[in-house]
Amino acid sequence: MRQILRAERGKTRRCGTSWIALALGLLILATAVRTVGNRTEELATGYSAMFYAMPIYNTIFLPVGLAVIASRIWDIESKEKNCTLLFTLQSRKSLLAAKGYLATRDNLILVLVEGMGVLAAGRLVGYTEYMDIRQLLWMLLCTALVNEMLLMAALWLSIHFENPVGVLATGIFASFSGTFTMFVSQTLNYFLPWSYYIRLVGMEMNWNEVTRKASYCAQDFQFWLLGLVIVFTLLLFRGARRELEKKEV
Repeated sequence: MRQILRAERGKTRRCGTSWIALALGLLILATAVRTVGNRTEELATGYSAMFYAMPIYNTIFLPVGLAVIASRIWDIESKEKNCTLLFTLQSRKSLLAAKGYLATRDNLILVLVEGMGVLAAGRLVGYTEYMDIRQLLWMLLCTALVNEMLLMAALWLSIHFENPVGVLATGIFASFSGTFTMFVSQTLNYFLPWSYYIRLVGMEMNWNEVTRKASYCAQDFQFWLLGLVIVFTLLLFRGARRELEKKEV
């Protein structure tokens, strides 16, 4: 298995998926910091605002970004029908496991950038609010698991479609629909797994129209919904494995 992983890293060395994950994390972080602001009253709720804002920007950017990562990971196999040669050298199961490993690696890079970025932003911008480490860990855990679910879905689609346009189109649709439902119905988000970033947020915002100020309060963690994400991830990985097993070479 070690040799297979080394071969996969060599094949994807020029794909730049780790750099894409890094760029996505920095983009989401910078957008969230800009949204929070740096006025005195905003600094007093800086961390809470970050915990509320980052899942929203995850919903906007990550379905497309993760679709790009998954399609790039499967890029070499989709060109010139290279699976014909690969399946004579290794099993389909080991190939999918190696692809899943690469996707998980990029997922961890993205999540670490977001986590370390929140801490760095608090120091650099000067948030005066107390850092609730439980909220930070919950946000990172939820982000990592929803990312993994979307990566498995995108990997499945990458195996199914010979052209990566189908995967990217699905990611764009997920981003737009997830963002749209934020302004329409919170209940509808439960039926869109790609918008679970928002449903799993551990912070609630209350907007006062008179004072035009936002206040934040912690919500109960939805462990049942996080468990549902894990179930979806396992089902999607199984679906990707079956798709690869029936793939004609």
